[in-house]
Amino acid sequence: MIVPEVKADFKSDLFIRTNLKQDDFYLDIENLLFVKADGNYVELTRFADGQIINEVKRISLTQFENQLSSHVNFFRCHRAYLVNMLKIEKVSGNSQGYAVSLKGTDLKVPVSRKQTDSFNSCYQTLSNRNNT
Repeated sequence: MIVPEVKADFKSDLFIRTNLKQDDFYLDIENLLFVKADGNYVELTRFADGQIINEVKRISLTQFENQLSSHVNFFRCHRAYLVNMLKIEKVSGNSQGYAVSLKGTDLKVPVSRKQTDSFNSCYQTLSNRNNT
């Protein structure tokens, strides 16, 4: 029996492992805007085909963040948020904390006061990398 070759295009897909094997999933990180923690769950917010898609997965934000560690464009900007720095359109705020606006949406993600210096450094590094 000849089995046809299946070609999968997972260039930007990342396999995410959870505590339960049946809950493991693939995620297209190119479209991921941000991740919001809610206890042992995360809400993934993606922008695909001109619309915002929210999806809840059973995994802690820390576990999720650890699996994205090789992707430097993701930053833990708040105890409950992980943001894709490449999707930021505008940063607003002051010394009390920032809010970032995301490309193609009216969504805003908070940056905690504790993280502003690290956020500025990461944002500047990624901006310089993309401008060269």
